[in-house]
Amino acid sequence: MFRYCNYISILFLILISCSELFFPETGVPFDSSSRRSTPEDVKNQLIEGYEMRRIELIEELLADSFQFYVAPSASSYLDYNSEPPDTSMEYIDKNKTSYSYWNRKDELYRTKRMFEHTVSSQFSPRPYISSVRYIIQTGGDTTAVEFILSNGILALETDKYGMRYADIDKQVFLLSKDEDALWVIRKWYDLSNSESM
Repeated sequence: MFRYCNYISILFLILISCSELFFPETGVPFDSSSRRSTPEDVKNQLIEGYEMRRIELIEELLADSFQFYVAPSASSYLDYNSEPPDTSMEYIDKNKTSYSYWNRKDELYRTKRMFEHTVSSQFSPRPYISSVRYIIQTGGDTTAVEFILSNGILALETDKYGMRYADIDKQVFLLSKDEDALWVIRKWYDLSNSESM
């Protein structure tokens, strides 16, 4: 009887260890990334993506319906899609007749191309969130966030054109939550006086 109990105990231990080996635990891992849990995290990941030239960090931030609204200086001479101002937003000029934009695919293509020809990139000074507005539902849930990213210069050392500089000046972002309840960028308005990169 004692020997029979030992065999059962050993068999039980083997089954437990095999189940952990072949059927890993489910649920949210303890070390899961919550890099997009706040608007500040989104800003930090965006800066890191540009400085480290890691397109996957930027790709993760852009909603499927993402639109990038080009700087006013570029929209006057290039042909883009355009639409009237988003009246739900407070940090853009709603008196403008239209804003020119490109979509997620175009933004990722342009950013990849820029990274291919960039040897190094660094923000100096680093841009910061100067104003933030939370859009809150009646039940108290925050459904969207609008913020202004101000002051910062992105210095790009390129393989063909030497040093290039992008003045951040004023960028307006509209964030919403994705299916994982993490923040993504839905709209990005470049309201600086320099051309969009």
